[in-house]
Amino acid sequence: RLLGEEVHAVALGEALRLDVRREDGRSQELCGMLLAVQREAVVLKMPSGSVTVPFAHIRAAKKAVRW
Repeated sequence: RLLGEEVHAVALGEALRLDVRREDGRSQELCGMLLAVQREAVVLKMPSGSVTVPFAHIRAAKKAVRW
C-alpha cells in the first residue's frame, strides 16, 4: 500500500506532491496539504478546495519540501 497507516499518521497536515493518473491517461501533479487518509483515497487541501484522490490513481507520492 502506498500510504500505510503507520506512515500517514505522521504525514497528516504536511505538504504532499502527488503524481496522479488522469481519466484521459495523462499524468498530473497535485500539491496540497494531507487532510485525511480514507480506506480507498487520500484527501488533499488545495488552493481550489479539498480534493479526494483514489489510491488507484496515485502513481507516486512525495513530501513537498519548501526551501
